[in-house]
Amino acid sequence: MGGIKSMTITKKLIFIFLVLFFSSSITLLGQASELITITRSAFCLNINNREPVNKISGIVNIAANESIYFWMEFIGRKDALAVLEKTGELKIWHKWRKGMWVTDRIMVGINQEKWEENQEQIRFEFNERGFFTWRTCSFKKINSNGKRKVKIYGDKGDVISPQMDSQINIVLN
Repeated sequence: MGGIKSMTITKKLIFIFLVLFFSSSITLLGQASELITITRSAFCLNINNREPVNKISGIVNIAANESIYFWMEFIGRKDALAVLEKTGELKIWHKWRKGMWVTDRIMVGINQEKWEENQEQIRFEFNERGFFTWRTCSFKKINSNGKRKVKIYGDKGDVISPQMDSQINIVLN
């Protein structure tokens, strides 16, 4: 009859290691999704009053050296506020890809300066609604044709991309 009692010491250690490894992996993968939820996102040609202007999708014709933005809005829950209060920042990253290659990794979360400027407003909104809202973006100057994709990551490298399509195909005029 099998079971834990019949395992050798080596097998027991491997079993314990695997249990701990997968338990911690599940915790790390779930961490960002427990902190924030992406509510809206879009590629666009401009930002006005923290909102996307001239949204773009699919195949896009633009001039060389024109900037494109990846804009997003997220809500932060109790754990996100706790991280901000403890560390003074909430790290969220946009990873821009061209084809298969990562071209940039841009921190778009709440840095210490933004936290210091907005902490009263964030706390007020959280106390009123049970969450806070934050809008942010990153941008790239485009100088070549090709597919561009943005993925959103938490500080631990966990993917927190929205369900929406975050890819466009650039064709220079």
